[in-house]
Amino acid sequence: MMEYSKILHIDSFEQDRDQPKVGLKILLVIIIAAISSVLSMFVVDLTQTLIDNGLSQSQAEETANIMKYGSVIGGFIGVWVAIGITMLVVFIIGKIFKADVSAKSIFASILRYTIITGIITLIILVIQWIAHIDPQEIAIDSLNIFDPGNMKLGSIRLSTLISAWLFGVILHSTLHLSKKASWIFVIIYIILFMILPLFFL
Repeated sequence: MMEYSKILHIDSFEQDRDQPKVGLKILLVIIIAAISSVLSMFVVDLTQTLIDNGLSQSQAEETANIMKYGSVIGGFIGVWVAIGITMLVVFIIGKIFKADVSAKSIFASILRYTIITGIITLIILVIQWIAHIDPQEIAIDSLNIFDPGNMKLGSIRLSTLISAWLFGVILHSTLHLSKKASWIFVIIYIILFMILPLFFL
């Protein structure tokens, strides 16, 4: 019998292994992605940013409108691209470790992961919108709240740590990888998405 890690085991992700349900999850992903994409239009003052970069008022407004619609479409597509890439990575890990789990179970767990991380992102966007905090200067879930505009501190985010942990939950609770293997991949995730970017900022 498998020995579960208390930190990496969540019953709902375990249920995705045995009883994968994707219909409602797909709908929730679509709704959350749509709301986040639209809300992101209001959080950033693109017009002022473009004016600061040398465009006239009319040019900035026209360009900002195009960019807003582009960001909505791009953000929506980006969510599904991210799901596809995550699905591929988890599927490969499952094959390497010979995990006895179906592709549908993996998909269901990744959708759940996307819903949780999407809700967190949405909450952050709402707070920044209400408080009139420019996300280009400050990310309220990052260390740059202590030094606005600092991109290095901005890459150290609570949401990234939560995403890394949930990635480990998928591997441990849904794929039934060992505690050790799952934690190794959590660390790899943090290195790739939090530590490595520090060297390029």
